[in-house]
Amino acid sequence: MFGETMVIPAPDHEVIPFLIPFGIIGVWRWGLFLLRVIFRWLYCPITPRRHGDGSSANKYKPSDVTIIVPTIDNGEEFLEAARNWQKNKPRQIIIVTSDTMKHEIQKTCEQAMDDPSLFRVLSVPNPNKRVQLMKGVYAAETVIVALSDDDAIWTTSDFLQWMLAPFDDDNMGGVGSKQAMMPTGRFPTVWEVIADFRLTMRMIETSATTFVDGGMSCLSGRTAVYRTEILQDPNFEREFVNEKWLGKYALHSGDDKFITRWLVKNNWKMQMQNHKDATLLTTFKPDRMFIKQVLRWTRNTWRSDMRSVFVDKKIWWRHPYVCFNMWDKFLNPLPLLFGVALIIWNTATFGGSVFGQTLVPVFAWLMFTRMLKLIPHLLAKPSHIVFVPAMIFFQYFFAVMKLYALFTLHITDWGSRDGADGEESSDASSSNEDTEELSFCTATQFLEMDLEAHSAHENESKAVPTTSVKQHGSKPWYKRFDGWIGAMLLLCTVGAVGYLAHLVIKPRWTMTLIATNKALSSDRATGAAFHDPASGKTFVAYAGPNMDPTVKEFDHVSTALASNSIAVGSSKPTSDYHDYPMMNIDNDGKLMVVFTDSPETLHMSKASEPHTTNTTWTETQINSDSPTYPCIIKASNGNMYIFYRRTVKDMSFYSFLTFVQRDYRPLVYIKSTDNGETWSKPRSAVDTGGLQVNGDLMNLNEIYADCPRYEPAQAGLPERFAMGWTLAGGGPTKHEHNFYHKNAYFAYFYPATDDFVSASGANLGSAIEYDDLELCLVLDSGPLDMTDPKAVDYYFAPSFVDDNHFPIVTYNFNRTLKSATWTGEEWSHSVIAEDAALSGFDIQKTGPDQFRIFLPEGSIKIYESSNAGASWSLEDNIKPNEDGASVNKVIMIGNTQPESDMQFLAYENNWDEQNYNGTYRIWSVGLQ
Repeated sequence: MFGETMVIPAPDHEVIPFLIPFGIIGVWRWGLFLLRVIFRWLYCPITPRRHGDGSSANKYKPSDVTIIVPTIDNGEEFLEAARNWQKNKPRQIIIVTSDTMKHEIQKTCEQAMDDPSLFRVLSVPNPNKRVQLMKGVYAAETVIVALSDDDAIWTTSDFLQWMLAPFDDDNMGGVGSKQAMMPTGRFPTVWEVIADFRLTMRMIETSATTFVDGGMSCLSGRTAVYRTEILQDPNFEREFVNEKWLGKYALHSGDDKFITRWLVKNNWKMQMQNHKDATLLTTFKPDRMFIKQVLRWTRNTWRSDMRSVFVDKKIWWRHPYVCFNMWDKFLNPLPLLFGVALIIWNTATFGGSVFGQTLVPVFAWLMFTRMLKLIPHLLAKPSHIVFVPAMIFFQYFFAVMKLYALFTLHITDWGSRDGADGEESSDASSSNEDTEELSFCTATQFLEMDLEAHSAHENESKAVPTTSVKQHGSKPWYKRFDGWIGAMLLLCTVGAVGYLAHLVIKPRWTMTLIATNKALSSDRATGAAFHDPASGKTFVAYAGPNMDPTVKEFDHVSTALASNSIAVGSSKPTSDYHDYPMMNIDNDGKLMVVFTDSPETLHMSKASEPHTTNTTWTETQINSDSPTYPCIIKASNGNMYIFYRRTVKDMSFYSFLTFVQRDYRPLVYIKSTDNGETWSKPRSAVDTGGLQVNGDLMNLNEIYADCPRYEPAQAGLPERFAMGWTLAGGGPTKHEHNFYHKNAYFAYFYPATDDFVSASGANLGSAIEYDDLELCLVLDSGPLDMTDPKAVDYYFAPSFVDDNHFPIVTYNFNRTLKSATWTGEEWSHSVIAEDAALSGFDIQKTGPDQFRIFLPEGSIKIYESSNAGASWSLEDNIKPNEDGASVNKVIMIGNTQPESDMQFLAYENNWDEQNYNGTYRIWSVGLQ
């Protein structure tokens, strides 16, 4: 772990054996590092020769060069790079893109370039960087080709002159350039600074190996110059475009590594031109996607270097110093991780005395040596000093990443860029950088006046000074001041490294498109989808074209999504977004889908075979009770309940002899005890009757409820269904459907007795009526307000806290998403998100008092609470990959786990359009 070590006699017999391994590692790592720096100082690039009039005296001129650029982009970086290529006056610039992009690229070259005649645009059917490169190579008519990324910005008009100088040697096959990081924004992110440190270290390594034996482990693909005859060799093309790992995993990246190995195998020379006039600027991922870049580069390095050392073998005698560095990098994660293990082992073995007496000087020396090595870089970029701790922590994390990469070499996709894998797409706009030098700290280097900063080797050890420390006899570490200091420093370090590792390697939310034929629907939560452990499948129900109830299934065993959507019933001719389907499974394993012909009839379709959607379905009408918003939920004994809102019109006497019509929409339910063969008559669930205030009829007799949520029996409590709702209607002065919303309510339904119970435990009987509402009140929304009539939104998402099994309810009030947690005496309210969209959110219980809220606002914002809803923080924001996609409803998948790959559904709807043809999309969202 700490490889840079000052070896000074230690005062205690416990400390000596602890430090000896660090000392050995440190001497080895420091020796290699200093040797590399010395070789870098001795290195010199090959300077272009010039005639007395200043013209080039080298064998090849820029007019002998064709620049080949594979791309699928014509953004600002491409334009800037292209303008700089032109300034070098090559013979031709060949842009190779996909067929679909060809016209755009041609238009860009014709309209935005200084000399459009220099450009020639070719295309291939499907983006693939290797295929694109070969298309350009065979089109080149010059003896030299420069392969460049579309964002590689050459900094001088003499770039090609410097790159051509080594080709005076007829055996020179390839030449690489100096590289520097260019921030994507005004200021570099921590990831870009890490890349900057790492890139300058790569310049040290390639310059040193060029000096020692004329070799490199990789000529970086950002820009490299080659003899055309090498790349036009049919044998080269055959192996290049068909390269596979272990004979079966097609390699989508690593093209530059392949070309470098080809030069070695075929006895061509190579040269590194590390000079300010041969410098290019390049960008890196400015966020955590940089980790995926590094992971891809690391896998490429493992694969290529192992081929060089164990298969090709020629590098052993042709470039022995390069081979030595490859071996060094094979082994370098071990000293870092060994150090961590050694600290833990010694602390456990020796009671902590070693821990306390060495940790402070170890970290002090670590920071001191790192700062010394960063001085040149920090003089040029002083703002980077704040990233020094991140660099140190990242180094230890990276040791673990290298081992992970080693055991996942079968993963050959790009990982960090969309549309870059396989024959169907390849992001040719970025380089596949050499990762032989995977370090993240800089080292001193002074060459010319450009003050080039250099990062230290990632394997570089840290020195452990063993200066005299006053001994404390046999006192355990926790009884000594220095022991506590050491403990705190270690905890801080472990915490920081752990946090970075958590950010990088924690599962990522992924959205998978599972359906594209959804109709507009106002779905409620329970029953849209559930996981069936018995079959290892997840089943999904949704409104398909013309609102027909439609189902799909995903087999987690075979990881196969059913390719076909199955319509299991027929909706009425006039489509209605209230007619969405909900699904459950009976005790025999047969799927049941309920839906309405709103507001007329309630229907059920049932599968004839268990645990599958791919079977015969039988549709039956359950009743004609004017239903809307159906929800199906099952008790542990197999009894099925369907809750729905009944739409009833009645006539009421009001204002002398004037008869008015009012909507009367109570919440009711029906019950089946025989797997849905028969159903009870409708039973009242929430019915306000004639809600009055001060004797005036308020016309708030409509119940807008989200679906009940199932809670299993626990801690002496029976199973129960949790439900929230609001009142709606026209208010005291008029009759109108769904004009006002008032208050938020919550209650439980106990299927064992078919009774309702308040959060406080009050038994409300078989139905909740007007007089019971006060016991169910979560939020009093105040007087009805014409300026904001629907202050309380339709949706409610309840869950529960383990410690006391009290409920927590989420709701939207005045465009603010809130949670309310029952304390035993009252509801405690917290703000989740202000200015929240009025959309279908949902809640997920992830621990005893840990919860997630999923809020769709086009993208899906994920809020988390670790204190039973007392406070919330925004943890993530995930977006669909598809262009123009917008999510406005999410629904949890029943029976799923908080870390599974399918946790909830995300729906696309357009309420302005109200399309029932089946053009909207559904995604499954989970962690991968």
